Amino acid sequence: MLNMLLKKYSDHGLFDMASETFDYMVEKGIDCDEKTCSVHLNAMIKADKTDLAYEFFGRMLDSGMSVSVFSLTVVVSGLCKIGELKMARELVNEMLGNGTKPNVITFNTLLDACFRRRDVVELRLVLQLMQEERIEFNETSYKILIEGYTGTGEVEEAEKLLLEMHDEDFEVESYLYLTVIRGYCRLGKTSSALLLFSKMKERKLLPSVDKYQILISSLCEIGEMDPVKELLTEMHKNGLVLDDDMRDTLVEGYKKAGMMDELAELQCMMKMKCFVDVGSEIELVIGDEENLEMMDGLNDVKNDTAVEMVVDDVVKAYISPDNL
Repeated sequence: MLNMLLKKYSDHGLFDMASETFDYMVEKGIDCDEKTCSVHLNAMIKADKTDLAYEFFGRMLDSGMSVSVFSLTVVVSGLCKIGELKMARELVNEMLGNGTKPNVITFNTLLDACFRRRDVVELRLVLQLMQEERIEFNETSYKILIEGYTGTGEVEEAEKLLLEMHDEDFEVESYLYLTVIRGYCRLGKTSSALLLFSKMKERKLLPSVDKYQILISSLCEIGEMDPVKELLTEMHKNGLVLDDDMRDTLVEGYKKAGMMDELAELQCMMKMKCFVDVGSEIELVIGDEENLEMMDGLNDVKNDTAVEMVVDDVVKAYISPDNL
């Protein structure tokens, strides 16, 4: 009956009344359900009452109750949410001393908070504690670490963990590769980015248009356009086509790199790809590289002058079909 009353108070946000009910039960020697207390803790954390939750958790321990890992993790998550990382880690240490061993979910909560708060000291201590307690990384742990290390510029460490995931037989999603690749690009380490992109393909994580565009966009942002040409050729061979936004990104990339000849080629390419004779509804397509036969039946096209102007632009720029 009193357990139900405690839960009702908690559900309605009457946290003081719930705590008073708990104290009454402890005083009278009435068994209090640990699951009900966990629900109460969770409700206080959701209501941004972490201080009350931390205090109530202490009452649970003082009562001699066997506290679950779930309850511990709830309080740890609340402390992490308000930036009290040291307090959260110390609570985990205290619980280890009391015989309650936190699980990987508890530690993942701490790891994620360390990266969000950019607290490298606490991160090192949490990883050390995981090693001491022989808590192995799960898939979520790896994702947190890879994204976190990439965000802090420790991209080599992120790649190391990425490859370690394969060794541990975890399924590695392509977005993790792209996260690290973009990290390398931000640091100007284009050779490392392209090498990892090759490893990604070796793992049969076949790149889609979006994946190519992420790498190309990252290279354009830093004006590294030489590798872009190879990637565009590779896309063409795989039958992949850039969207309009990506073409605009390429234009800005060539401008940033001062590669005006390549920019002229790209602009001509965009003309060819976008030009359609409305009267005949014939789309211009580049054919064989050696003879550059634009299309069959040009004489049937009504707007011959417009077609000739576009073709002249392409020929003058020496555009290879591989670039179209």
